Amino acid sequence: MSDQQPAEDSAPELDESSASDVDAIAGIVVEVRDTAGASHADEIEAMLRRRLAESSVEVSEDDVQNLVQQIREGD
Repeated sequence: MSDQQPAEDSAPELDESSASDVDAIAGIVVEVRDTAGASHADEIEAMLRRRLAESSVEVSEDDVQNLVQQIREGD
């Protein structure tokens, strides 16, 4: 018999704060898309950064740029 754990046990799990941040970011993206989706990228980025700051959610620079792109492209 093997002492190894099943593969699914080794998968990383989100803690509660990470899960709530993901939910908050998703909600903010929807809000910004609804409000400024057709705006210039700079306006979308400014609005996104403002909403993230208001929600006390920290996102890396790369993630902000990816979110702006997703908002503009509708992904």
